[in-house]
Amino acid sequence: MIRRRVLEAFAGASVLCLMLSGCSGTAAAGTDDLPTFTSMDQLVSAVDEHLSCDTDPAGDPVTPMNGDALPTDQVLCLPHVQIDLYGDQAALDKALDLWSDTQQGPVPLVHGGNWMVVDLTGVATGEPSAVDLEGLASEMDAEYETVAS
Repeated sequence: MIRRRVLEAFAGASVLCLMLSGCSGTAAAGTDDLPTFTSMDQLVSAVDEHLSCDTDPAGDPVTPMNGDALPTDQVLCLPHVQIDLYGDQAALDKALDLWSDTQQGPVPLVHGGNWMVVDLTGVATGEPSAVDLEGLASEMDAEYETVAS
């Protein structure tokens, strides 16, 4: 078990180095140079470094109901925390608008130039979340906000 953890830590560090080379600090005007990612694998690795994602969380990601805001890829990190990758800033902006208009209650999220991490724990369980999205935003030079509050 300890050997497995050491190997996982080494693999995570190696992936982080690779991920940093694939993360671009360029984003559309007005996004304050938020980071973007070119693949879901890179994004998941970066998020996993801070949130320690489950290897096989139960459930499915929630997809915004607007064809213009569909992510190019989605995965669950934790049972009620999802990672969404978008094709561009415009699709992300539309998805942010959809999350902001939800009537489900407050939804904390972190977003970069073409991605977001959404914590639906409060919506799904009615309980506050212990997931540190503010710390994730700080580590990834991204934006943290609570929408639909």
